[in-house]
Amino acid sequence: DQAREYLDKVAADSPRRGQAELRAGQALWSAYLRRSQLPADERPPQSELDALKQQAQEVLEAGIARMEKSGSVDATLAAAVFAMSQICVDTGQAEEAIEWLEHDRFGPLTLVEAAHPVATRGSFAVEAHKLALRAYIAVDPQQLEKAEAAMDKLEALVGGAGDAQAAENLTAIYISLGRQLEEHLTDLRKSGKQDELDQVSQAFEIFLDRVTKRDSGNSFASLNWVGETYFSLGGGFDDGPAESSKKARDYFSNAADAYQKLLEAAQNDPKFKDNPDSLIGIRLRLADCLSRAGQYDEAVATVVEVIKQKPMLLPAQVQAAEIYQAHGPVDPQGYSRAILGGAPSRDGKNAVWGWAKLSKLTMNEPKFRETFHKARLNMIEARYRYAMTQEDKAKRARILEAAKQDLWLTYKLRPDLGGDETAAAYDRLLKRIQRNLGAAESGIEEFRNREADNTTTAATD
Repeated sequence: DQAREYLDKVAADSPRRGQAELRAGQALWSAYLRRSQLPADERPPQSELDALKQQAQEVLEAGIARMEKSGSVDATLAAAVFAMSQICVDTGQAEEAIEWLEHDRFGPLTLVEAAHPVATRGSFAVEAHKLALRAYIAVDPQQLEKAEAAMDKLEALVGGAGDAQAAENLTAIYISLGRQLEEHLTDLRKSGKQDELDQVSQAFEIFLDRVTKRDSGNSFASLNWVGETYFSLGGGFDDGPAESSKKARDYFSNAADAYQKLLEAAQNDPKFKDNPDSLIGIRLRLADCLSRAGQYDEAVATVVEVIKQKPMLLPAQVQAAEIYQAHGPVDPQGYSRAILGGAPSRDGKNAVWGWAKLSKLTMNEPKFRETFHKARLNMIEARYRYAMTQEDKAKRARILEAAKQDLWLTYKLRPDLGGDETAAAYDRLLKRIQRNLGAAESGIEEFRNREADNTTTAATD
């Protein structure tokens, strides 16, 4: 608001007005991006965010129009045009975004192609092609060849060296692109823009199918991008109504197919044969996709394969317990396996530890504090959910009391319950347990009162 106030004091005919508008417009757009990425309970209302986005677009358009007359192209103008392109993609104006990106004098793609000095700074070229890839895909099938060319250009820019670090950088870029897509789809769904949501998701489906079926040119990074983007598409539909959830499962299934194809290709690649640990992350991602697609047995088998290779790998053990727990709504025994573990080895011990053992092994290790509380929270949640599947009221009450006792023991062991955020999660869970036991929903306050009573009794004795 203060920036707008000062901008209004710059005369319309001032030679500096254009530069001021470009900087103010970028500041408004940055403010929009920061605020839109805040947690849901801290995020401003959507109407306020939309107004901020519109202000950014209006100020940038005015500034670009003024600077266009000057004939010079500097870093501020290039960044402003890039921001305008971002806004257009974000607001479903992909055709306008392409016009800005391809503008014959100061379009980001034009500047990159001409090797203009402003386009050689930092990651300008990479970000321009990432944005172009999103825009081309979103327009219509007519632009898919341009989208493929943008993807190939990205690979040339980042992965041209052909070394492991370049491939890792390219994979990170594709993953960030997938996250941008997921956020965009989630925003579209939450704002009720169903037509635009369908258009964007269908366009990406067509393009991903095209990339997957290419006869040649598919690298580890491009196949990984297909998997990540299908995963992001699934994430954009994951917590919606029933038909959206079905669509999400289909996308996760497609992602799993892409990762499976990637793993099959890696079997014939010497650099992966010599370093099998490098594929662990892909196998865990595959297991996650299979679980989200509802293929729980296959998901467990995939993560157990990793655990047999690395029994002490905590992320794999956590993921295995999460898969069992996700299976719970379909098969209540999944809750039991999530707590106690599963996949017994020949010696009778479970390859998958489960939440109980995970919490026990991380209990006295400060560096694993987060894992400890995750295990305790999920163990209590699993016990609570298992209780709610019981028709026998007495049995349900016994299991709920056991869940409550687990929480009480956690409180005695770690009174701070891991900090404000984790303590709030414990409190919400305890209130649900209390409610289903027919007790007052006092949450953690019940434990504090119990502790105070015990202290008073001890002092009296």
